[in-house]
Amino acid sequence: MESNFSVNRVPALDGVRGLAILIVIIAHLGLLQGGNFGVDLFFVLSGFLITSILLQEQRRNGVISISKFYLRRALRLLPALFVFVLSVLLYTFICQPFPKFLLAVSDAWRIALYCFNWQITLEYGHHIMGYVHHEMFPHLWSLSVEEQFYLIWPCLLLLLLKKSRSFVLYFLLAGMAAEGIARFISSDGGPSYWIYFSTLMHSDGLMYGALVAWILHWGYMPKGLSRTTLSWVGAISLVVLLLVSIPNPLNTGAAYRGLFSFVNLLCALLIASAIWCPQSPLRWFLESKPMTWIGKVSYGLYIWHYPVHVFIGGLAFFNKFWEPVIIIGLTLIITSISYYKLELPFLKLKDRIGHAKKPQPSIDSTEMEPVNISV
Repeated sequence: MESNFSVNRVPALDGVRGLAILIVIIAHLGLLQGGNFGVDLFFVLSGFLITSILLQEQRRNGVISISKFYLRRALRLLPALFVFVLSVLLYTFICQPFPKFLLAVSDAWRIALYCFNWQITLEYGHHIMGYVHHEMFPHLWSLSVEEQFYLIWPCLLLLLLKKSRSFVLYFLLAGMAAEGIARFISSDGGPSYWIYFSTLMHSDGLMYGALVAWILHWGYMPKGLSRTTLSWVGAISLVVLLLVSIPNPLNTGAAYRGLFSFVNLLCALLIASAIWCPQSPLRWFLESKPMTWIGKVSYGLYIWHYPVHVFIGGLAFFNKFWEPVIIIGLTLIITSISYYKLELPFLKLKDRIGHAKKPQPSIDSTEMEPVNISV
């Protein structure tokens, strides 16, 4: 039996998104060495939300509109991204040497076409050393990974929906395992950044999220002891995720020999707990107003926090105590302006696209805003 569950009923998922961006920001401030796992939490959550929305559309309308899906994605992502990229280009043109401006232009078109991560992957794969990217852009590789996945996933999901439930389940499990095995085989035990930035090696987190969405779609609902256990598993998963984010496993190669897959599993369990365990202390934390607000503006936070960090870090008159305070404060100001004045009008337009005129009884026809780095 298909579930009547709708992702817009779970504000804790905004809290998960807020948690992910906080891990990333804290890492870039130097307080967590392995904070890149916050990006993986984004990936898993994004895979869950996007797949849930597609499945809800198919259940509600009997069809998935691919064109409307891409239109919604464009309205969600492009306005803030274009303003950010143009702002960096303008700053670089006015305040930096002309070769830096040309470097920024070279990065900008790849970012706009969502292929930026492949440029980085090829450079690391050929062991190109030295400064090859503008310093305000490197964090945007993750946007390329997500959007390349979603270029294929809706069409693939339409084909999978013609198969049996078990076939889809095995397909997702096989996809998750294949990337983990490929990372293990390709790693030489040391730093493998070309693996890290490759879509083919680092998109299985999205499939972990899709698996949770698929299980939910078919009505699984833990009860009794199972629900209590899952609530504790979610809390433990969060603690373990934070613990493994303290050191930097990318420098040792541990991340590529099983740790990324383990982190994806932790993220999936955390999200499942937030969905199915409404009374858990974890969900109370995730549904708190600060966490849900941070989650709602996380896309802007992700885009702007790193260039602000680079800009403030390049100024000589801030001491080490005040520098993080200034970075966080300025990032929050810019992000708030971006969200309320730029992103929100496009989000309202996005939410009006693709709804059924006559939704089926007992099924919520609204959608929750997808995760993006959305990252």
